[in-house]
Amino acid sequence: MTMTVPDSRFVPGDWAGQVDWFDNWDKQMTVVGPTLGFSAAELTRIHDDYLVLQAERDWMVSVEAFNSGLTAHRRIISRGKVGDPTPALPAAPTIVLPVTADPVPPGIWQRNNEDIRRAREAPAYTDETGALLGILPIESEGPSPDNFAPDAKITVEPGYNIKAACAMLGMDALRIDYQRNGTTAWVLAAYLTKVPGEFAITPATPGQPEQGRFRGSYIKDSEQFGQFSPEFPVTLG
Repeated sequence: MTMTVPDSRFVPGDWAGQVDWFDNWDKQMTVVGPTLGFSAAELTRIHDDYLVLQAERDWMVSVEAFNSGLTAHRRIISRGKVGDPTPALPAAPTIVLPVTADPVPPGIWQRNNEDIRRAREAPAYTDETGALLGILPIESEGPSPDNFAPDAKITVEPGYNIKAACAMLGMDALRIDYQRNGTTAWVLAAYLTKVPGEFAITPATPGQPEQGRFRGSYIKDSEQFGQFSPEFPVTLG
């Protein structure tokens, strides 16, 4: 069975937040819905959908509380000590459908997704209307160079070979620099556009082990973006 989920561009991901969002959608649509081309019957259908969503949320809260009470009762009855007070059974929740103009069929979120599309495409739609309805896209803050650095993983392979892995997070490349112990210069070791990636270091003295450290940085639009990663001390060779 294929399920339809709320449009994550506008609707929160948690169940309680989704019902709260729909509450606002229902209330605001009674005001602006007619200007967006929605009929009175469609606005009644939207309200009926909200009433059922709200009831479903309330039922789940009541059922979870009932289940918790049953679990506590079972534990006391089965594991308690002789002479302990007998606990009372929790009250079973009452599940009653809300009164709606018409029976509400499956597909609340599918209908809502289509209603959102219609509202946003209506000639009278404005950003102000979208803000009232809660259908301006939820914008996540983009990465800031001040607190953005690769979480690079460096693995030393036999010889002087290195493997680097890192989530690219929309960046163009991962630059790896190397600094030998006893020096102050950082030199380019690898420029990886795909990860995991492998590269090799040419030792200062061929055939001899050497120690140093690596650090990584993201590249975006041919320039460094963000901060350097933590340094990774290594022994090669």
